[in-house]
Amino acid sequence: WQRVKDTVAFEQHIVYEGLADLTESLRTNTNVGLRRVPGSGHDLYHRLSENPRLEAVFYRYMRSWSELVNHHLVGALVRSGITTVLDCGGGDGVNAIALAQADERLRLTVLEIAPTALIAEKRIAAAGLGDRIAVIVGDMHADPLPKGFDCILLAHQLVIWTLEENTHLLRSAYEALPEGGRVVIFNSMS
Repeated sequence: WQRVKDTVAFEQHIVYEGLADLTESLRTNTNVGLRRVPGSGHDLYHRLSENPRLEAVFYRYMRSWSELVNHHLVGALVRSGITTVLDCGGGDGVNAIALAQADERLRLTVLEIAPTALIAEKRIAAAGLGDRIAVIVGDMHADPLPKGFDCILLAHQLVIWTLEENTHLLRSAYEALPEGGRVVIFNSMS
């Protein structure tokens, strides 16, 4: 029931407000509904960091949804032979934590914007995994992706960005990975 409560709160406080602008958003091919989220950030994630209550609702939902399906991610990656993972836009660290708990050989790094990086660091420390999961601050859309990983995880990412942003992310991942590296795309809603 907690997952249902988390989903309903997400829909009520994050999604429904912007639906009033759906037609205009489709006509203009822009995120008009963003105007309904208080703040000055250029996207939802930066605006959420200016609204702690909404941010908590959002990350409770994302964590809840990820926990529901993470056994698929863990099952696929643990037996794949990878050893180092960069979790791009890893939120509060839910996927990195699940992977680290499933395979003690894995070393993971969560790449997040500054406000969310603090949330991830706290959750990772609370899970006792600070020695195996690092958090670095960066913007996956603006900064080159760091090198030194044999896997780049794009979990719940490609369903929210534009074709151009997705192309840029995948190109950045290709450029950052060594020969034979892997990009893992994990989306539970598509």
